[in-house]
Amino acid sequence: MNIVDNFGKIQNGTAITIGKFEAIHLGHKMLIESAREEAKKHGLECSILSFVPHPIKILADYHYKPLYTQDEQLFLLKNSVDNWIKFPFTAETANQDPADFCKILCEKFSCKLIIVGEGFRFGRGRSGTAQNLLEIAANLGIKAAIIPHISLNSLNSAKIGTSEIRDFLASGNIAAANNLLGQPFLIRGVVRRGRQLGRTMGYPTANLYPSSDKFLPPNGVYSAKITVDGIVKNGVTNIGLNPTVAVDRNYKVETHIFDFDADIYDRIILVELLDFIRNEQVFGSVEELKRQIALDAGAVRG
Repeated sequence: MNIVDNFGKIQNGTAITIGKFEAIHLGHKMLIESAREEAKKHGLECSILSFVPHPIKILADYHYKPLYTQDEQLFLLKNSVDNWIKFPFTAETANQDPADFCKILCEKFSCKLIIVGEGFRFGRGRSGTAQNLLEIAANLGIKAAIIPHISLNSLNSAKIGTSEIRDFLASGNIAAANNLLGQPFLIRGVVRRGRQLGRTMGYPTANLYPSSDKFLPPNGVYSAKITVDGIVKNGVTNIGLNPTVAVDRNYKVETHIFDFDADIYDRIILVELLDFIRNEQVFGSVEELKRQIALDAGAVRG
């Protein structure tokens, strides 16, 4: 996949789907698949355009934490499209006329076809709608297509959206969030060396220190699936500050991988959360903590 940023250009004709793509959930996947099909039909490259930084950080909340880091987004998108356009989002971008934005797509990115979801809004004051886009695109001599929302009635969800997923994750309802995502919520990073207290207790952990800009579900213990160099294992993950024994106050994602004891320091691993087990607790002693870890591991193993 080719990454286009800082207003780099695309020479070949392309079909572009536009969105924040924060969660890369089932709705996003439907948009991307529609773009792929249309691109193939018309002999075009397939591109997604997302805004960097996340528009909410510019428009409303500088401290907003997206679900996935850009590295995690790249991991999820790398086999999906030909180009990932990382469009700089500034106050000027937010105040841009919708038609002018579409002209940039044509002039900079050789856009011949635009595919968006029905809730798509763009331009000054979010004045541009998906329906407006059809007219603007026609005036520029390009095609546009609108993809309707999809929903999962079994979850009583009116639509599949990032806000709904964030709410599920924030409440610890990992299974419901994963259903909307179409895959487990993931944390990807490099394993760093810790104090190795888990090893002394018989439960060695792989420690990740996620970016402070990444959304995380509540502090606590989770069942997880872990991928290391293509090897998939199950395990138990603790997210939080490890208050019983921690010296620093940095958030950690500590994972005990079942039936695995290889040296993976400085290696990239993928931790996918499957279910919430319990809240983070403070224990009176390391022995109490050790007993609880054994119970947690037993509960996850079944």
